[in-house]
Amino acid sequence: MDSTLSAQWIHHDDNKRKFLEALGRLAGIREQLFPILVAFLPISSPIETLDWLHTVKLENNLPAGSVNSARWVKPMLEPMAANTLVRDGLCICKEKLHPIKDKCIPIRCVHCHCEVDDHSSNDQHCPMYEDKCVTLDAKHPENSMPYYPTSEPWTQVMLPPKPAPY
Repeated sequence: MDSTLSAQWIHHDDNKRKFLEALGRLAGIREQLFPILVAFLPISSPIETLDWLHTVKLENNLPAGSVNSARWVKPMLEPMAANTLVRDGLCICKEKLHPIKDKCIPIRCVHCHCEVDDHSSNDQHCPMYEDKCVTLDAKHPENSMPYYPTSEPWTQVMLPPKPAPY
């Protein structure tokens, strides 16, 4: 799979079935997911039920099959559906929430080895944590993009660089 045409070909059900049969019974194809994070979603939301998921799709005019599942981090199957929710917001039971694209961030350790005192291990202003963020951002340039890139020009924008600390 080295082209867009190949990727489109494999997404047709007949082609996918034949391709997997040729590879053998242990082969499988995983869909690419585009997780978004929705802050302030009430914990009473019945996210495990299909009815709730269907209501969210209808309320936000999402195409059929665009939401893979709902959990406390919501992966989506369609990058444009994820981008639209990030751009326009997400309505759940008539409440507007503002999801963000999930990005690679450093894992915080329980015991910070930084020489600066008086901060907790989950302090986002810890110099060691900030250094790790810079390193991860260099490895993952998509961290500086608010959307998942697609052929739409508005999804290919970059965030401005973070200002240097004072």
